[in-house]
Amino acid sequence: MKPSIAVFASDLHLNSRIAMCPTFRFRGNAEFYPHRTQRALYARWKAAWDVVRAMKKDLNAELHVHVVGDILDNNKHDGIDPISRYSPDITELGLKVLQPIAEMSDYMFLYRGTEAHDGAHGALTEELATDMIHLRLPVVPDENEGYSSWGWFWGDIGGVSFEATHHPKSSSRIRRNRAAVAARQQSRVRDGYLDRGDKPPDVGVYAHNHFWADSGTTTKPRVFLLPPWHLCGAFGDRLGSGGEIEPVGLLILVCRDGVVETVRPLRYEFKRRRTLWKAPKST
Repeated sequence: MKPSIAVFASDLHLNSRIAMCPTFRFRGNAEFYPHRTQRALYARWKAAWDVVRAMKKDLNAELHVHVVGDILDNNKHDGIDPISRYSPDITELGLKVLQPIAEMSDYMFLYRGTEAHDGAHGALTEELATDMIHLRLPVVPDENEGYSSWGWFWGDIGGVSFEATHHPKSSSRIRRNRAAVAARQQSRVRDGYLDRGDKPPDVGVYAHNHFWADSGTTTKPRVFLLPPWHLCGAFGDRLGSGGEIEPVGLLILVCRDGVVETVRPLRYEFKRRRTLWKAPKST
């Protein structure tokens, strides 16, 4: 059986000044030039997909790409952080970043995220997904719900059953508890499926928390929490995380004949550029 590669990325927050961005021309001929960190993030993003492209070629595999929410950002809490407040600009920026990924994919799924970033009912992502479908890119609509984008995915990739959605049922702001968050999510998902008489999925993938975690294989589903592609901003500072920059990245799984053959997280570190402050020497 031909293998399938499932790739999961999340929390791109495109249109944020602390997210990746290429040089981009907005409507009205206004051109945005990304700063050094945005360019570095974008370079890591392209490097990660170069790895995926090589794996697809080497394995002669089908490529299933899932972008699990908070793809776009028109942050209603912060009037300073967004690059543009005009939604057509924001969706066009999303198209510029995601179209090359879609063109190398066999199937792409775009997920709605947090309404504070993605608009009511995920309007920004829904508009982006609809535009990409109209361009005949391989974006898969959620026909059950009548959306171009997805709120919750339950499906089969290479004989492996998956659940994926943006918001998990558990979180923690304590670094040492991240593995416990994944374990709690594993238990809650498993119990939910069993209580309603369904078989639990083999794999569950969730986002939103902006940190990486893996529940392990003790029981099903094996749960992964995805890292972001967004650095620490004012909200992170308010939570006391200003000095902690979570490595960005994505998750790659190779599935064949109902078995997850490979689990490969790709992660890239970014450190906040600070110098140690010292009081000036008195003369």
